[in-house]
Amino acid sequence: MSLLYKGSVYKVALTPEQKELKKEYLLQQQKSSNEIPSFEYIVDNWEALTDYSIDTMSIEMHVTQYMRRNNVDEDEAFDVVIDRMVDDYDAAVARLNRLQGRQCWRVITTPAEVDPAEHTGLGVYWSYRKAAAKPHWSDEKGQTLRYRARIDLKNVDLTGTVVANIDPETGADEKEVRFLKHVPIYVYDVEVLDGSKVVETIPIKAWRRC
Repeated sequence: MSLLYKGSVYKVALTPEQKELKKEYLLQQQKSSNEIPSFEYIVDNWEALTDYSIDTMSIEMHVTQYMRRNNVDEDEAFDVVIDRMVDDYDAAVARLNRLQGRQCWRVITTPAEVDPAEHTGLGVYWSYRKAAAKPHWSDEKGQTLRYRARIDLKNVDLTGTVVANIDPETGADEKEVRFLKHVPIYVYDVEVLDGSKVVETIPIKAWRRC
């Protein structure tokens, strides 16, 4: 451990070993509270659970959107939106029990000089459907990589995965499985893509942190 001077303060610089210990500690903190939430809990805490932003609509906004699209009153729109979310919730919870050991995919872009086989910090947002894995917020000038990994439920963010799959706007499209931050996952391989064409498949067969 050493001290780094930044601005007008000194900050502690952790060694690589200390950084790994910190990540492991934070991971265990997440796992201790990792459980499938009730539907009522999700609705009551929707904005907090979805990191409410311009890209994530509140439930009220979903109701308003349905009203405008279908020319119905607020009560009917609310009932339809909530009923659909309940159905999606039941399906998402049932699906979790079938995901153990299955494959998942994540597509990212990186600078061209990054070695795909050695890249770490792959991110927590994956898809249990290969076709649904798309690069988001990516630099189109870099290389496009599609990683394939294994789902271990003990490492899945249960709340985040359920919430992502019942979002009325995006849940049906993204087929998301969300991992806990810093969790190690087993990565089978990575494909280097040129559009939809696979240019190269590189075996990894190793653990990588999200």
